[in-house]
Amino acid sequence: MRRPRKPAPGLPPTRRLVRSPNRHRPEVEPLEGRLLLHACHIQFSSASYTVDEASGNAVVTVDRVGLPLGDSSVRVSTSDGSALDGQDYTGVNQVLSWADGDSTSRQVVIPIRNDATVEANETFSVRMSEFNGTSAGSPTTAVVTVVDNDRPAGSQDVTGLVAVARGKLHRLPVSRQTLTLTNTGGQVLTGPLTLLLEGLNRKVKLRRAAGGAVTGATSLVVNGDLTPGASLTLGLRFANPQLARFGYAVQVFAAGLR
Repeated sequence: MRRPRKPAPGLPPTRRLVRSPNRHRPEVEPLEGRLLLHACHIQFSSASYTVDEASGNAVVTVDRVGLPLGDSSVRVSTSDGSALDGQDYTGVNQVLSWADGDSTSRQVVIPIRNDATVEANETFSVRMSEFNGTSAGSPTTAVVTVVDNDRPAGSQDVTGLVAVARGKLHRLPVSRQTLTLTNTGGQVLTGPLTLLLEGLNRKVKLRRAAGGAVTGATSLVVNGDLTPGASLTLGLRFANPQLARFGYAVQVFAAGLR
């Protein structure tokens, strides 16, 4: 007797053979349940979201895409980046559910904590897990950026007028790196200058800045003006270098322009 042909690789089987009283003509049984996982998938509407620190909440959208067959659910949870749960936002860990035929998007509301601290923009992640009755779409991880709304008193953002060059990172015997600022504009940047290191891992703290004064875990102040074409080099030292992620951006604020 000829054996039944196997389905092509990568394609879900839609039916299988079962025993029949007539051994020469086996019956065919549809496997509808197996198709449910391939009928739809769940994903975030975007891989990145941006929210102002003073907005109150970050809203992340979860979409059910495809044929909404059967019941589906997924768990959505947050994890710290440079933003910390309980300090910069309030974490969530919840299960989202859909009934058969429901393709309505769900929204996850994440409270954002507004403080008066002058700091760089910070991020945290939102992830999906425990897919039931569905498959994972893309993306299933999203990054939320919290834009800080606190700025040094009486200052203005001059980041676009400053070229920033980071030197080679030396981890031993201490974690150190040079940071060179060059005024590429046609006006004098009047001091003091405030620098915010954006994207630095929160477990890595700025410990010392030769040429400037450290004012926070990710901020420092440099006294004096920066004239057009002039450069200023700072020597930075960090704590917890083994946990460091040094691909940070630098925001620069000046007391004024003249």
